[in-house]
Amino acid sequence: MGGFTLIEILVIVGLFGLLAAMGAFIGFDSIGRSSVHSERDLVVLMLTGARTRTLANVNEKAQGVRITNNEIILFEGTLYPGINPRSTPRNSAITVSPALPVDIIFDQLSANVTMGAGTITLTQDTKNATIEINGQGRIDW
Repeated sequence: MGGFTLIEILVIVGLFGLLAAMGAFIGFDSIGRSSVHSERDLVVLMLTGARTRTLANVNEKAQGVRITNNEIILFEGTLYPGINPRSTPRNSAITVSPALPVDIIFDQLSANVTMGAGTITLTQDTKNATIEINGQGRIDW
């Protein structure tokens, strides 16, 4: 009789189980990493949109971005007016530092940052992403 013994079959099933567990661990890690990177990309998109609107002198006003617990808001002027006609929901499970709300304001025509220059760190569990904004309006991520 030529066949596999019970021990051989159990060893193979154990190896498949080990490989499946490792694959699931790696998969869940990449999901967490991708959600932080997706949030970073959304913040960068909103920042570059405000900077572009400033350089284009839209409505002849400075442009800003406000990051809150639940949304990212584009606004006009040197201070957040309290209304949010152009807002995008954000993942509230991802923490932002410095403390919320964070306002970044780009000066009219020059796009220099008049408020909010520095580093924004997005964190979820052990995953994090940083966005750096210098005084001249350069956005690095």
